[in-house]
Amino acid sequence: ISMLVDELSELVPSVADVLIHERDTFIAKKILQASKDGKVLAVVGAGHLAGLAKKLEEGGPF
Repeated sequence: ISMLVDELSELVPSVADVLIHERDTFIAKKILQASKDGKVLAVVGAGHLAGLAKKLEEGGPF
């Protein structure tokens, strides 16, 4: 999956930004907001896993 995301980013960066990167940012914000009240279980697609993990480790701001 990460190879496909990388290839999409190279071929059509504007599409990758909207479909992957902006969505990763949005989801990461929501997870961080929800986690203030306790534990959170988030189910995401494989294409978002690496980007979300990176953003959550960074902790924002976004």
